[in-house]
Amino acid sequence: MMTSPARLTETWQEVINNTDPLADPRTRRINSGIEEGIVGILVYSFYHLAVHFLGHYYYGVRMVLSVGSSPGPLEKHAIKRRESENMGR
Repeated sequence: MMTSPARLTETWQEVINNTDPLADPRTRRINSGIEEGIVGILVYSFYHLAVHFLGHYYYGVRMVLSVGSSPGPLEKHAIKRRESENMGR
């Protein structure tokens, strides 16, 4: 008994559809999850770099502005401590 060519084509299409990993909804979910993960990593990387370089910029501006200015609170505290230690000696 021979199967008609139309039926063979339908059967072949069913085999292709069942074995095609992209046709499986579970695979699509996995792929979309992987893609979202990659996009998330890229977004976080750019965010991290932006914050990193803004920190460098802020620190550089602060250092440039502090040249020749009065000492900050930590420096004032260190100066007072040194003076009090020198008085005690």
